[in-house]
Amino acid sequence: MNDNPKEAPPSFSDETLSAYLDGELDAVQALKVDQALAGDASLRARLARIREVDVALNAALALDQMETPQRVEQLLREAPDVSAGGDQEAPGRPGAEIVRPFAFFKTRPLAPMAMAASVALFAGYAIGALQPVQPVAPLAIAGLIYEDHPLFAVLETTPSGVA
Repeated sequence: MNDNPKEAPPSFSDETLSAYLDGELDAVQALKVDQALAGDASLRARLARIREVDVALNAALALDQMETPQRVEQLLREAPDVSAGGDQEAPGRPGAEIVRPFAFFKTRPLAPMAMAASVALFAGYAIGALQPVQPVAPLAIAGLIYEDHPLFAVLETTPSGVA
């Protein structure tokens, strides 16, 4: 346990402990975790559970042993580099496609219609929101009929089902 009873032991999130297992913490933070592990059995148990999950996931996924299919690698090598932007060709890639800002209209013929529909929808909403609000008659508010209204007396005195 902790030598100083006044000082609370440091708490570490599962993410920090996972980063500790993966060797992703800087030296100072890793040393803090090491010191806490030396004096806290419950923290060692948490770390062991995280390690078990990590080992099980790595075994199930076997990411390190998976090879990229050759066809995928070939497609990646042949793909144009569009990260350069503008009308520049990617360096070191002869014949790379020139990136044009609105080229997606040629491959997506419905894109202009979708944009026009969005503009029309926004305009309709804006026009409706700017219209003045018409006052509502008291009869239309939640179906209330006040005692001084002539319909109130008729409804109070006429039996149901009689015209």
